[in-house]
Amino acid sequence: MGTDIRIYAEHFDDDRWVAIGEKSKNPVFGFDDEPEFEIEPIEVGRDYPLFAMLSSHAERFKVDLNAASISEPRGLPVDISESVLAMAEQGGGWGKFFFGWFTLQELLDFRSKHAGSNRQPTAWSFGLDAIVKSLEDSGRPENLRIVFWFDS
Repeated sequence: MGTDIRIYAEHFDDDRWVAIGEKSKNPVFGFDDEPEFEIEPIEVGRDYPLFAMLSSHAERFKVDLNAASISEPRGLPVDISESVLAMAEQGGGWGKFFFGWFTLQELLDFRSKHAGSNRQPTAWSFGLDAIVKSLEDSGRPENLRIVFWFDS
């Protein structure tokens, strides 16, 4: 058994955040307050260096304690989109932890600041690049964000 990360993308549209991603009918809609539709998350696999970078909990994911992290988990954003909130609450929130969010601009600034340093997480070549690539053509970096959490 391992830890998974759920990463969802949102963009700021006029005065609110809106989920980005394919929606599909939830096969268990109607049971235990399950949402009617599910949003496709950004897939990064079980990339523990990325997990440590996003959560600042390197010891939990057994990675290099010298690896840079962006910040402590911020929790869910107060202005989260309804669709992503429904995904966070799915299953009653059981087993979910280290909720957080970052704008694409924050991720790009972090990557730029640490590029080439000896503290560069190996996740940059995999998970972080996958996140950046999935969002880079979706709008201005300050108007795009990821909302994430871990679950076991």
